[in-house]
Amino acid sequence: MEVRDQINDIIANPINIDTNILTENIEAIDASEEVKVIIPTVQKKEVLITEYSKPKIETISNKPTVDKPIIIQSLTLLPTKKLLTNTAKSNAVSITKRKSAYNKHDGNGVLIDHKTEQWSCIHDTQNNLMWEVKSNNNDLRNANNLYSWYNPDNQAANGIADGGRCQGNSECDTNAYIQAMNEQNFCGHNDWQLPTREQMQTLVYLKNDDKSATINKNYFPETAASWYWTASENNDNNQFAWYILFRNGISLNDLKERPKHIRLVRKHSQQIASYK
Repeated sequence: MEVRDQINDIIANPINIDTNILTENIEAIDASEEVKVIIPTVQKKEVLITEYSKPKIETISNKPTVDKPIIIQSLTLLPTKKLLTNTAKSNAVSITKRKSAYNKHDGNGVLIDHKTEQWSCIHDTQNNLMWEVKSNNNDLRNANNLYSWYNPDNQAANGIADGGRCQGNSECDTNAYIQAMNEQNFCGHNDWQLPTREQMQTLVYLKNDDKSATINKNYFPETAASWYWTASENNDNNQFAWYILFRNGISLNDLKERPKHIRLVRKHSQQIASYK
C-alpha cells in the first residue's frame, strides 16, 4: 500500500522537462581546442508519496511522452585551410628597339653595318630622308666640286647653266648633276633632287669638337665648311636662291650664277631598319 501511494504521488506531481533547450553559440576557435555543447543536467527530485494524491491509473497512458534530450558528442572543429594565393609574375620582357638616327647604305642602296668604313648614302630616319654622301675621289661626287644654280623649267629666272667648276662626266650646274646621278641610279634610286631650304637645315649639327663644318662628320665626312645650294628661291627676288653655310649653320641667299657646293636628297619610303 505504501509503494502504491508513492507511485500515485509521483504521477500527481510530474517533473516538467523543457525540451526547447537552446545551445550556446559555437564559435570557430583554434584547432587545438574542443568545443562542447553544454546540456543542463536535470536534478532528481525526491518526493514524499502520501495518500493525498491518488490519480487514476488511466492518466498514465494519456500523459505525453517526454522526449529525452539529445546528447551531442564533443566536436573538434578543424582549422580552416588558408588558401595560398601566389601573385603570378609575368616573365615577359619589354624589348625596346633602338632606332638609329642615321643608317648607312652602299652604292646600290643596300643597308650596311654602322661599322662599315665606306658608304655612299645616309638615311636620316628621323626625317625619312636619304642623303648623298660626298667622296674624295676625282669623280662626279667629289667634295670640292662647285655648281651654278640652274633650273630650265623656271622660265622667269632659271639661273646659269654650266657655270661652276667640277670633275666627273657632267656639266657644272645643279640640273646637269641631278640628271647624271639619276641616270646612274645612284644608291639604287633615280628620284634624286636638290634639297629645299628646310630639308638642308636638318643637317645642321653644332656638336662637333672641331669648327670645320656644322654637320655630323661621323656620317657626312667629306663636307666643306662652306656654302651649299638649296632648291628654294628668294621670293622677293627670283634671281637669288637660298643656301646653307656649313661654317656656322645659317641660311643666306645669293645670285644663282655664283658657284657653290651641292648635296642631293630624296624621300625615303622604304621600311626603316634598325640595329640594337
